[in-house]
Amino acid sequence: MSKTSTEEQWKSLDWKTIEKEILKIQRKIYDASRDNNRQEVRRHQKFLVQSWNARILAVRVVSQDNRVKVTAEIDEIKNLSSLDRIKLASELKIDGKTDLIKREFIPKTKGKIR
Repeated sequence: MSKTSTEEQWKSLDWKTIEKEILKIQRKIYDASRDNNRQEVRRHQKFLVQSWNARILAVRVVSQDNRVKVTAEIDEIKNLSSLDRIKLASELKIDGKTDLIKREFIPKTKGKIR
């Protein structure tokens, strides 16, 4: 996949449709949990976690929407190309196991750390 085709592919995604599909699944999870239907809740949750749309939306939120936040440079990654975003979405696996979180203290202007 060339860089230009990947960039075009990322830009041509219909984000409103993707967000609607994710919200629809989340609504089904909510309705099933409200009805105490645990089997339906698990089925929809599993589908959501494995969904390609959920993964690319998560990558978009983290890499594009959070770009203007002050702490965006903590991971030392400032900008991702479209190729990097698609690669990150394809490598994203949610298996229920978590990694340890690295604690990064941010120095304030008066010398304190938050």
